[in-house]
Amino acid sequence: MPLHKLFLIIFCTSSSLSLFSAEPVLTKPIPSQAPLTEAPKKSQIKNDFGNETELRVAYFRPTSPRLRSMYKGARIDYGVETAQRIVFRLFSWANISCYPDSGHTLGIRQHTSLLLTTVSAGLKYSFSLHARWKFSLGIGPAYYFLQTHEKSLCSSKSHSSFHDWGVVAKSQLQWFFFRTNYVDLFADYLFLPLHGPEDHVGETGGIKAGIGIGKHF
Repeated sequence: MPLHKLFLIIFCTSSSLSLFSAEPVLTKPIPSQAPLTEAPKKSQIKNDFGNETELRVAYFRPTSPRLRSMYKGARIDYGVETAQRIVFRLFSWANISCYPDSGHTLGIRQHTSLLLTTVSAGLKYSFSLHARWKFSLGIGPAYYFLQTHEKSLCSSKSHSSFHDWGVVAKSQLQWFFFRTNYVDLFADYLFLPLHGPEDHVGETGGIKAGIGIGKHF
């Protein structure tokens, strides 16, 4: 047998043996990637914070026709209100407000002024209408202080002071902006019985509606 054929047979045989003896190459499976989700936008509005504080200004309309006849000033009520979440959508709230006004007494038309200060607290339940809107209803007891000053034609002054318990029912609609800030449109009804001199029984409460601006924490 020629020498070159012998080398060819040996080369082919060794190549075949090396192919059969080679270990298979293992490939690692490519892990499946989790579906991508959108990152929360920084400007996303959130209306479920636990605490809130706001400044309020409102128009106050007394229930008593006598008070409405005597005091015909600006009838502006100023207040501060805070709230804190108790559980789920139930909040506790506290409010302090003051209502100054001036006018004239009936009959002899003496100058008179009053200052009604109300401290109230209670519970409210909130309904989430939208990411930017929340509606709440609440109720609670109130304690008020009423001070009146009258100046007669003889330049003498008389002062009267009353205080008693009452009830406040409230509603509010909040609109959120810049994540934690909100504008509040509210309407409250105050039932404040007035026990004055000579067994006179009246009512110094009323309805107030206004706007507030606040912040959530």
